[in-house]
Amino acid sequence: MHKGDVIVTQGTRDRRYPDLYPYGIPIGVVLTAGTSDIASFLTVQVQPFAQFDSLDSVAALVATKSMPKLP
Repeated sequence: MHKGDVIVTQGTRDRRYPDLYPYGIPIGVVLTAGTSDIASFLTVQVQPFAQFDSLDSVAALVATKSMPKLP
């Protein structure tokens, strides 16, 4: 993950398990991404495309392997 990357919803890719949010809805753009000496996870700051005034935090899952493309 790098500055300028666009964050999108993951959704589910299996039609048997529909998700509330489908794949590919733009959420925001990465402002900064990095690690710290005390955290075992990546810290990312995202500039959202929408107003999320009522949220305190958001969790993002990042694939470490590339996902196969659907036909």
